[in-house]
Amino acid sequence: MGLSSDNIKPLFIYEAKLAFLAQIAQTEAGATTLLDAGIIPRLSELTILHQLPVSSELYKQHLLVQPVFTLLTSLLTSLGSKHVVANRQASHLVCVHSELISSIVKSSPGEERSKQDYQDLCVVTSLLSWLRAHQHDLHDEDVAVSIQLQSTGTQLQRHLINLLHSLQLPGKCTSADTDLEIQTIKLQIITNVVSYCVSAMAILTSSMLLLRNWEL
Repeated sequence: MGLSSDNIKPLFIYEAKLAFLAQIAQTEAGATTLLDAGIIPRLSELTILHQLPVSSELYKQHLLVQPVFTLLTSLLTSLGSKHVVANRQASHLVCVHSELISSIVKSSPGEERSKQDYQDLCVVTSLLSWLRAHQHDLHDEDVAVSIQLQSTGTQLQRHLINLLHSLQLPGKCTSADTDLEIQTIKLQIITNVVSYCVSAMAILTSSMLLLRNWEL
């Protein structure tokens, strides 16, 4: 699938297919079927996600990114936090595509984002928050994945904290506000990031207590 300006039709087909799979993943039976078919490893292997378009073609990035993370979030939500295989595979996907994820959540002072940018941020931070909250559900044999996710998370956490500073909401929003939809999305992003940070602090506190017990 090329990314040239005259070849956007395959991107819409790609988006439609993943949207259909996301609908299937909204039920536990559908999510289980997709998981058994190896959907998450296939998403991890999507090399096209590394072929990011130039800044003048960011809408194409939106078409590439959002369907993947929407599908993954739907699948994980349907399967539940105790499904270790899905948890492990999704954590690996985040590590594989950490550079892409960092480019999405990274913010710069005074940077202006489009509605599509905020939608991408919302679905990506939702996934990161979910995985961070359920990192403790990984089994002992998944310690390598947990460590890898922790390393990746340390890098992402700095970007997420900076992101909070850039997502300043107005004091009041009304239904007449033309940016109300964007403000709603921003509020959800803030909720996701705060949830991520709370889970990260809980994990850190637990690790410190465990270390203290070992020293005793």
